[in-house]
Amino acid sequence: MVNELDEQGYYKQTKHCVIEIQFIGITEIEFDSFGYQNVIFDLAFEENGSNIECRLDSSNGLEATIVAEEVLVMSLTPIQR
Repeated sequence: MVNELDEQGYYKQTKHCVIEIQFIGITEIEFDSFGYQNVIFDLAFEENGSNIECRLDSSNGLEATIVAEEVLVMSLTPIQR
């Protein structure tokens, strides 16, 4: 997001893309409330010992945690919105 509002009063968003992520050496995985209308609100990564923890917070549906040895960004594909 940028520090500008659009005509509807929402913060403008730029640089939209589809991100493909690969988890290598998964040591823990937990998915709760998975459904067909999941809305991911936040995707956060942090160190967890020698691993990386990925947390998906949702405004609707899915809540998930994945702990893995490595996380790789495989691709970023720009999209128009």
